[in-house]
This record gives sequence, C-alpha cells and structure tokens, in this order.
Amino acid sequence: MTSEAEEQSLMFVGLSRAKDRLVVSRAKKYGGASRPRASKLLDPLLPILAPQGEPDSRWTDPGPATPSFAAQLAAQTLGEVLAVTALEDYLACPRRYYYGEALGLSRKLADTPFLRFHDVVRTGVAWLRERDGQGGAELAAHLAESWSARGPTDHPAAAHYKGAAERMLIRARTMMIGRPLPTERRLLIEGVAVTARADHIQAIAGGIVIQRLKAGRLARTGETPRARYALLQAMVTQDEGGAITFTHVSLVDGDERDATLSADKLRKALDEAKGALAGIAASRFDPNPVRSAKNCPTCPFFFICPADGLIYD
Repeated sequence: MTSEAEEQSLMFVGLSRAKDRLVVSRAKKYGGASRPRASKLLDPLLPILAPQGEPDSRWTDPGPATPSFAAQLAAQTLGEVLAVTALEDYLACPRRYYYGEALGLSRKLADTPFLRFHDVVRTGVAWLRERDGQGGAELAAHLAESWSARGPTDHPAAAHYKGAAERMLIRARTMMIGRPLPTERRLLIEGVAVTARADHIQAIAGGIVIQRLKAGRLARTGETPRARYALLQAMVTQDEGGAITFTHVSLVDGDERDATLSADKLRKALDEAKGALAGIAASRFDPNPVRSAKNCPTCPFFFICPADGLIYD
C-alpha cells in the first residue's frame, strides 16, 4: 500500500466512525516546518466544515505550569561514600536517585535466565582475573561448577546459554593478557569518596588498560557514555599515573574500541559529578523534565514517578 492510499484509508476510518460529533484538526507545526501544507484530503471537506475558511487555532493554552516537587521530599544527607552507579542515577534523573538511594526502594530485577547467564559470565571473568588470565585448563571445570550453581540449567535453551558463556570466557582469557591491577577504585570529589569497579584493569607494555568487557556486541553508533567510564579513567590516572587507556571489548566477537577521554572531557565529567553531588546535598530531586521513551519505561520506579506533572499523595 502506498503512503497516499494509507492516508486515504485512515481518513475514511476516522470520518466513518463518528457518531454524534466530528472534530477535524491538523497541525500548524510539525517537525521543522512552521506551517506545513494541509493534507489534500481536507480540500473537499473545508467548504462543508468551514465555509468561512479554515479557522484560527483555539488550542493554544499551554496548560498549567510544571509544579515543583522539592517541598514534598524529605532532606537527604549525603554520606562520605557514594557508588558511581548512584551518581549516574542522579545525572540521569534526580528523582530516580531519590527513590533508590534516599527512600531505599527496591530496584531488584526479576531473576530471568538471561541475567543468570550474565552472572555466570561475570563470575568467570572474576575467576580468570584472580589467576592472572591463566587457568585455561581449569576453565571448563570452573564453568561447570558455576553453571550448576548459578546458570539457567532448567531453561529450554540452557545448552545454548552455556555454550555462549564458555565462548565468552575463552575470549575474555585471550583479552586479559597483562598483569591484573585492583578493579576497586575511588576518587574524592567535593569531600565525597565516589567508588567504582572496573571489569578488568591490566598493565601491559604500553601502559595501563581499563577494559569494559561487554557480554554482547558493541553498538554500531558507539557505546553510550557513562559517568563510570570517565571517573574510572580519572581514578586510575590518579592512582597509577602514566599512559591510561579505556577500551570497550565485546566478548561475543572480540571487537575492541578505544574510548579514552581527553583531559578536557575528563574535567567536564568531574564538573558534572560535582554538580550532581551539590544537587544531592541540597536535596534537589525534581524529576528530569525531559522524559525519555527509552529510559523512563525501563526505570524501576516508572509507575510512581510524577515526571509527567502528576502529584501523588
């Protein structure tokens, strides 16, 4: 069906379903055009519906102003230590941080086979790290034990999941070739110790490499920037000095992409972290006014959030 035929079908359905009243409207601003051309399907209707010509728009009321929610919230004391994941929550949406950190509401995900599979992979990576990337001969035995304890053994696709986990861990071992360094790091920002944990950090001949080991393929358009990546680079730079590199590594196909930030971008990330910490200290937890079709529906607090202007007692 052509776009024109589809438009005609939709128009016919809309007109034929009216019972007591028919309201016809069109957009005066759509996309980048301030006065888009009206559909030609309206031409035969205008003499009947609007004999005096198309009327001016009457739906111009912007509605009530967005309310402020700050007065409804209890003050939040900022502790001496804050996980970088909590900082990311605040940067994404202060209200999300408030629900999870200030109120302590649960954000636990369902125990799905996919998450259990990921747990097996993460456990295997930690096991390899403890053995300096060695342990190839014992890897199969470790995987069998970990799979029995953590894996989705009762799932119809259990064999597929286990095979994928084995391939990922074999690939991880080929990537973890340098001397392992501590993955737990912290950075003092405005008197608060922000903590983060890397997937793997290794010292090689050319310097130190921070690796994010992704149990999936890397995004074609680039991995989404996160505060943890920038702050981990700043933390390792502070602790180790020298040449620091940050890379994203796919455990599916071995694709590796450099994501090392420049000094200017690191300073910007630190400034954003300082702003977030100041907001937390001031108990500023208004919802993010820019709702995201991707982030909001996946938020564990989506159904109690007033981000669309509603206030719940």
